[in-house]
Amino acid sequence: MVQSIHAVLRNALEIAVREENIPRNVAKLVQIPAPRYKINRGLTTQQAKATLKAAAEHRLGALYVLALFLGLRRGELLGLRWEDVDLDRATLEVVQTLQRVGGALRFVPPKTEDSRRTVPLPPVCVEALREHRKRQFAERAEAWSDWEDHGLVFPSRRGTPMEPDNLRRSWYTIRIAAGLGQTRFHDLRH
Repeated sequence: MVQSIHAVLRNALEIAVREENIPRNVAKLVQIPAPRYKINRGLTTQQAKATLKAAAEHRLGALYVLALFLGLRRGELLGLRWEDVDLDRATLEVVQTLQRVGGALRFVPPKTEDSRRTVPLPPVCVEALREHRKRQFAERAEAWSDWEDHGLVFPSRRGTPMEPDNLRRSWYTIRIAAGLGQTRFHDLRH
């Protein structure tokens, strides 16, 4: 709420400054404290293991491995391209995210400047991605003429960018199988 009020005031002041009604934007002097999060929103080691077990045979199993081990955001995972992954060097570059903008799915820059990064891949992530790529080749061959290649690591079953709601539905299945109750996908980051 405080942030939305701040945004409205900032926009009004920017207009006033631009139109030279006031000499400077004093709203830039306002400092908003960082948000506070509830304690223990992340998974325990047992819950993480249960999640990996529940996701092991799922078509997005590698996505859950990356989410747990690397703490990537949903949009970062869905925007990840194979060209951003170097399995030989065991690195991954976060250079874009998939977001809904104006009602359409779009690839946009990461959330913050620091979100644009190169991430080292632990061996478990490299292995999960290698297996995932094999599965994806088989999935592409099965879809053949219906496949729309976007170079994505985690596309829809047709190769197109995955609708975030489909990932949410997938997560519900995994979290129930893992016995995680109301745990959110975002909690995998913590």
